[in-house]
Amino acid sequence: MGFRELFVKKSSIYTETSVELTLIASGESEVSTGWHFQLVYCLFTIVALQIAYTTNHMAKKRVTSVEQLQATVVSLETDVSSLKSQLSASEQRSRLNNVEIKGVPLKKDENLFSIVEVICKATNYSFPKTQINYLHRVPLHGSKEKAIVVSFINRYVKEEFVASARACKTLSAAALGFTGTSQRVFVNDHLNAESKNLLNKTKSAAKEKNFNYVWVKYGKIHVRKNETSPAFIVYRESDLNKFA
Repeated sequence: MGFRELFVKKSSIYTETSVELTLIASGESEVSTGWHFQLVYCLFTIVALQIAYTTNHMAKKRVTSVEQLQATVVSLETDVSSLKSQLSASEQRSRLNNVEIKGVPLKKDENLFSIVEVICKATNYSFPKTQINYLHRVPLHGSKEKAIVVSFINRYVKEEFVASARACKTLSAAALGFTGTSQRVFVNDHLNAESKNLLNKTKSAAKEKNFNYVWVKYGKIHVRKNETSPAFIVYRESDLNKFA
């Protein structure tokens, strides 16, 4: 017999028991004294069942409410994650015409246009100054160094500038005329924080799985195991499972 059926059965004698107890109290009952205690016990049992049933019903409602809240939280977390991804992708698209130059020492009263011109000479690539939309220094996370961000008018000019700089393996601060330092100068796509983090994880996974090529083009992370294998793009961290 289930809890609900037991409750209904016990409740069906509740009225009779209550009437009998009233008669007992007035001395008009014909029931023996031994039965008095059983009637009282029965009444208390019914009350206990009523309390238990109510508590159980409320507990079930609370469990249902908690489960609904948990489902809502999961749904909201999914929405937030999706919005973050969309925001990051939108931010990265806004940087498609930008390059980030690292390794150029900071100098007082420096002329960033002149520095870019020197890089062009060192890499044998030139373009009109009018192709530059703006350029400025930006701090690097966890470093005292400041990178140079150059925003180009034409994306294809930007891509050619990056390609020529990457092809120049001798590009260094010394090659740009700075003395007392031999640090390399790197010209890359201007990635946002999320993309940089993903790039670092991709490089680690590639090293672990013996993938030889990881590069960024048009703001997207490309991976290839060797010269003859097909390349694929890493859009999110779950794509790292593609390494095999």
